[in-house]
Amino acid sequence: SRRLGATAVYQPEDVVLVAEVVSPSTTTTDRLIKPQLYAAAGIPWFLRVELEVPQPPELWLYRSAGRTYAEHAHASAGNSLRLTEPFALDIEPIALLRR
Repeated sequence: SRRLGATAVYQPEDVVLVAEVVSPSTTTTDRLIKPQLYAAAGIPWFLRVELEVPQPPELWLYRSAGRTYAEHAHASAGNSLRLTEPFALDIEPIALLRR
């Protein structure tokens, strides 16, 4: 990585997983365009986080499938996303909401 001011800039080959929290104002970009760019850059894992109220929170984990991603795991409210790769992770989507 290199530093630009107070921000660290990482090269795609140094990134194992990128997470995107879908925003109401950029839904199409977050769901469609950014995953394509991350896959094209060779980032092996992509986590999409959906926290838009009043919908229940959901998590999707995608694994690289060439220049695109394939769904690897999914968790909705009341369920946990439990993984062993790319690293150990156990998170319930509801825990991401502010109390």
